[in-house]
Amino acid sequence: MKYLGILTLAMAPFFSQAGYEIKGATITKVSLSNNSAPGVVFIRAEGGTEIDPKHSCAATSWSFAHKVEDNEISRSIYSMLLTAKATNAKVNLIGSGDCRIGYGVETLFTIAVED
Repeated sequence: MKYLGILTLAMAPFFSQAGYEIKGATITKVSLSNNSAPGVVFIRAEGGTEIDPKHSCAATSWSFAHKVEDNEISRSIYSMLLTAKATNAKVNLIGSGDCRIGYGVETLFTIAVED
C-alpha cells in the first residue's frame, strides 16, 4: 500500500498542468511560418480573463505556440484554432507551462470553444 502513495506522487507531474490560462478570449492572430520555427503555429488571444498562474515564459506579443505534428489531435487543435479565428468564437486556452517549442512562447495544451 505504501508503494501506491509513492507511485501516485511520482506520476503527479505527468497529469498536472500548471500553465497560463485565458478564459473567454478571442483569437486575433494565427501565424504559421516554415522559416524561423517550422511547423509551429503562434497564437495571439485577446480579451477574456487571465487565470493564475501568469505566463511562465518570456513576455511576447504571442499568447501560445502549437507544434503541428502528424497526428489527429495536433491537426484537430490547429483546425479548432483556425475555426475560432474565422468565426470570432470565444475560447478557453490553457498552456502547458513549457516554453521550448515556441522560442519563449508557452505551448498550448488545451483549447475549448465556449457555447
